[in-house]
Amino acid sequence: MPARPAILALLVAIALAVGSIWLLAPPPPEADRVPRSLLEVDAAAITALELSRPGGAAARIERGPLGWSMAGGTYPWAIDETRARAATRILADLRGRPLADAEEEPPPVAATITLGDAAGRSFAIGVREPVVGGRRVVDLSMDGAPAERFVVDEPLYELFAVSGLDAWRVPLALAGLPGRPSRVALESASGRLEFARVDGRWALRTPVAVRADEAAVDALLASLAELRIERFELPPPEGEASARITLETDAVDRSGGEPTRLVERLAIALHGAADTTGTRLVAGLGRTREVRAAGAEPVDLGAATVAVDAAPLATISLAPRAFVARTALDGDASLVAALTVGGVRYERTSAGWAPSGEADDDAAAPPGALETVARLLAEAPATRVLMPDQSPPEGRLIGSVVVSAEDAGGTTISPVGGIRAIVLEPSGGDALVLLQSEGVTRQHSGNAAAAIRWAIDEDG
Repeated sequence: MPARPAILALLVAIALAVGSIWLLAPPPPEADRVPRSLLEVDAAAITALELSRPGGAAARIERGPLGWSMAGGTYPWAIDETRARAATRILADLRGRPLADAEEEPPPVAATITLGDAAGRSFAIGVREPVVGGRRVVDLSMDGAPAERFVVDEPLYELFAVSGLDAWRVPLALAGLPGRPSRVALESASGRLEFARVDGRWALRTPVAVRADEAAVDALLASLAELRIERFELPPPEGEASARITLETDAVDRSGGEPTRLVERLAIALHGAADTTGTRLVAGLGRTREVRAAGAEPVDLGAATVAVDAAPLATISLAPRAFVARTALDGDASLVAALTVGGVRYERTSAGWAPSGEADDDAAAPPGALETVARLLAEAPATRVLMPDQSPPEGRLIGSVVVSAEDAGGTTISPVGGIRAIVLEPSGGDALVLLQSEGVTRQHSGNAAAAIRWAIDEDG
């Protein structure tokens, strides 16, 4: 038999034999070939995550009614919701295949992730350092059972072990407060300002009790909301703070069945510069919580010292007049259904303004005068606001009259005691109208002086 055909026949026989061995060999177990779900848990049911490293302190975050926050530390830092949701989704969808016993020993555990769910179960995932080639090995234990070892594809090492949970903190001083502030206080060497939200509207409480300018208070809160933390965990400062900011929010806790009204308080104590540039300030943060009930004591939630960006604070005014509402009445002139001027009550009718009740017909106001008064009280912004310690402008006093206003339901919408309207004639200038109420004086100029002068003349 020729040599060439014999060699070809031998090669074919060898190929057939190898193919037969491969076809007849039993397949590997299904669990070893196809990754399977490792945690039978829903992402929304994960309530806590804890990260610990060998020889290091553990960090823990918990999901509460208002989102994720640090727990068990020195301060209840708010956690970035996007990062927390992404992490819980990765853990809930985690898949892997068992690591065969014959494979080499994997690298050491770099960090252990412990997660708890709403059902009270606990899962511990030992994340090992990745090896060359990108293989990622974890040890999984549920409720303290012996650990099993798996190969996974998710970057748990980079997500948890490299950055740590501290990197998930929201770098904003106001982060973590439940809802919008209901009370705000600013204190410095120049004085103290206090604001409170009443029936959805802001009011200045200190140094005078007066309706506040909504836009001004909103701008203040917007500046505080931008107060960014540039450095965490500084040593406590020495000496007294140069300024203090206190914010309170109202919250309701329904975790115990019966709703409980709570007050969350954030105190920010501002100290000196945190660096040589002067663009950062040292700030002490303190959080407390208390039940809104008689005799309730506040619970200390933690304190921290940080460095904050000073830029947002530079836009905040501490002058009380900057926060006083620029009009004497809240709303617009169309809401004023009745005016009492110098003791005479006038009602808005379809035909215009007319004296009400048994008022003398001679008390009829000049055309347009009462509408001008209504617009002056409700719509015309003051050109200047004077506080109780400020002197009014100089000029010849023409006279004054007390004005009060009612809405369509007969409810008085002017401050208690009414609004005293004063007309002055400065030397070399147009007449001014000063509206005094709630301890402040609003200065107006323009054609309103003529309408008020009529009322003064009528009042005698």
